Amino acid sequence: MCCKYRIDRMNHKILLFVSVMLFTKIFFAQTYDNDDKKFAFGFNIGKGKPMRDYGDVTMSQLPMSKFTGQDTTKISGYAQLGFHYDFYATYKLKRHFTIVFALYGDMNNYDLTVLNSQYAAFFPPNKVSVYTHREYHVMQYLIGPKFNLPVSKFCSVEFKALAGLTTNSYPPSLIYFGVKDTVISAYSSGKGFGYNFGVGLKYNLDMDGILGIGFHLNLNYAGSTLIYPSYVVVNSTSSVVPVYNFPKRMELGILQLTVGMSFELFPPKKTQ
Repeated sequence: MCCKYRIDRMNHKILLFVSVMLFTKIFFAQTYDNDDKKFAFGFNIGKGKPMRDYGDVTMSQLPMSKFTGQDTTKISGYAQLGFHYDFYATYKLKRHFTIVFALYGDMNNYDLTVLNSQYAAFFPPNKVSVYTHREYHVMQYLIGPKFNLPVSKFCSVEFKALAGLTTNSYPPSLIYFGVKDTVISAYSSGKGFGYNFGVGLKYNLDMDGILGIGFHLNLNYAGSTLIYPSYVVVNSTSSVVPVYNFPKRMELGILQLTVGMSFELFPPKKTQ
C-alpha cells in the first residue's frame, strides 16, 4: 500500500509537471506574432444582426405607442439584418497585448412591411402607407485593449474590449401617405456611449520578414444607449416645421459576424 501511495503521488507530480510545461509552451510559444511587429492595420466585413430595441418591432414603443398609449419615451428600431464593416489600427504594448483604434459601421434597412401591417390595425385597409428613403447607419468610434493568445505556430485566439462613441440616424425618416396631408416624421441623430466586445481566430502568414498578413474570423457584440434629443414633423400643406425637444432613447445591440485581413509592419532593420 505504501509503495502504491508513493507511485500515485509521483504520477500526480508528473502529470502536474507535464500540464504546466504544456501550458507554458502554448502560452509562451514562439509564434509568428513576435515582438518585432509594433504597428498593424486591417479591415473586416460581414453581417450585423440588430438586437434589443434596435431590432425590436413592438407596438408598445414609438412610433406605434402614440396609438397604444404605452411607452412614448423609447423607440423601436425595426432594423433588419444588414452589412457590417470596420477599419482599425493597432499598436503592440507588450507581447500579447495591443491597443486598438477602430471605426465600426453597420447599415440596416427599416422593416416597413411589419410597420405597415401594424398601422393597418388602426386605419382602414390601404388607407395609410409608410415609406422611407434612407437606411440606418450606425457608427462606432472606439479604443481599447486586445489580448492575443497563441495556440499554435501560426494560429491565435483574440479577445478585445472596446469603448467610445456610438452615433445613429433615426430612422430613415418616416413618410406617411394617405392621411389628410403627407407627413414626414424625422428624428435628430442619436448618440451615446458605446462598447464592442469580441472574440476571434487569427491565422498568420510571414511574407519574408517584411510584412505580416493575418486572416481573421470574428464574433462581436456592439451595444449602446442612444439618445435622440429632438424630432420634427413636416406637413406638406404647412410652411411651419415644428421641432419637439422631447428626448427619446433606443437601446442598441448588434451581433456581428465578420471575416477580414490585417497587415503587420516590421520596423526597418538597423545597419552597422
